[in-house]
Amino acid sequence: YPDPSQKIKEDMIKLVPKMMFVLLPLFALILKLVYIRKKRVYYEHLIYSFHTHSAIFLSFIVSAVLVWLTRFVINIQWLIGTPGFLYIGWYIYRSLRTFYGSKRWITVLKLFFLVFCYSILLTLCFIGIIAISFING
Repeated sequence: YPDPSQKIKEDMIKLVPKMMFVLLPLFALILKLVYIRKKRVYYEHLIYSFHTHSAIFLSFIVSAVLVWLTRFVINIQWLIGTPGFLYIGWYIYRSLRTFYGSKRWITVLKLFFLVFCYSILLTLCFIGIIAISFING
């Protein structure tokens, strides 16, 4: 690989599914800690984690298909991506509120904390993939 960025891109495509498999139980653990007073067992948080990730992936797929279909007419990727991103935020808020039964502002605060923690985990995983890419090659 003469171009390291090409190697990293290929490794990202290859390792992101494995990374997401690792992130699911870690996200469930964060949920368990954030909602410790709700007296739910770990596997309930894990099921919610699978549900949320599935909804996010479905939203990404729908957005990608819409971008692909409209690219022949006009490049409006930002116009499709923005509502998709807003929908994901709203969906997670509503699902947290429904599943855990918290009040509005408590749910909003916990959502921001969850996004912060998940962003840290995601960043560490991407750094790990880049490190693996450099080690292997």
